Amino acid sequence: MSIRANGRACLGFGAQTAETLNVLALAGGVALWGFALFWLLLAALVTLQVLRKTPLPFALSWWAFVFPVGAFTVASGVVYQALPLGFFRLVGMAALVGLLALWLVTLWRTLQGVRRGTIFMPHGVRQTTV
Repeated sequence: MSIRANGRACLGFGAQTAETLNVLALAGGVALWGFALFWLLLAALVTLQVLRKTPLPFALSWWAFVFPVGAFTVASGVVYQALPLGFFRLVGMAALVGLLALWLVTLWRTLQGVRRGTIFMPHGVRQTTV
């Protein structure tokens, strides 16, 4: 995205101002993307560490893991379009594969819960067979 149209400044900005704003927007976008990558990796590491110590029972709240990964995946694609470096493409593709895997696992576990009738049960309540 740019505030220049066909190499000309638009929106009432001069060419030099438009170029300066584009550079600042690109630097800000990459900085925010890097901050998001940091938090995504931190959240993944903490979640994996918790999984090693105790099982994480499935709940509908697992869907909350999907949205941030999807937003990061889209952000990676946008940053790659603005700054076409292979690194952003590689990270974006890895995020896309991770998003697809997370989405499929969460969908599968949701469908299992619906089939078993346990999807809306509170955590810690065990279903007894009659």
